[in-house]
Amino acid sequence: MFRRCRLITRDYELAEIAFESSFIKVIEFGSNFRRVQSKLRWLYDQCDKESLRALAKYLELSSETSEHDNHDENTMSVASFWSELSSGDQLIAIRKYVDGFSLEKISELTGLSVRSIGYAERRLSDKADMIMEAADYG
Repeated sequence: MFRRCRLITRDYELAEIAFESSFIKVIEFGSNFRRVQSKLRWLYDQCDKESLRALAKYLELSSETSEHDNHDENTMSVASFWSELSSGDQLIAIRKYVDGFSLEKISELTGLSVRSIGYAERRLSDKADMIMEAADYG
């Protein structure tokens, strides 16, 4: 689960925060966790949500201060990417690039057509290209 948080945040400290927050969610969920049909998927979903929250908080705090080092610029790019996506596109990006699911599998899980998933994938690619250009990586 930590590795999943690390894949999404691309930052060790933010991944730790997300990982710890995910387990707090498990504790808060309590005995209801036993009733969850797919426990691993539920845990992954918590990691995904907490990773995105950690990145959003990082972006919020970074905008309030002007002190950044090279490490922060990379994290800023990742946080900017995720923050500019709709929640639907975030889900598709996670299923495609973190889980490695095919368009067909993502379509099955989300209830969207394969064509819609393909459009979303192109939007994600265009957004990533724009962020990379803005950060002078391209």
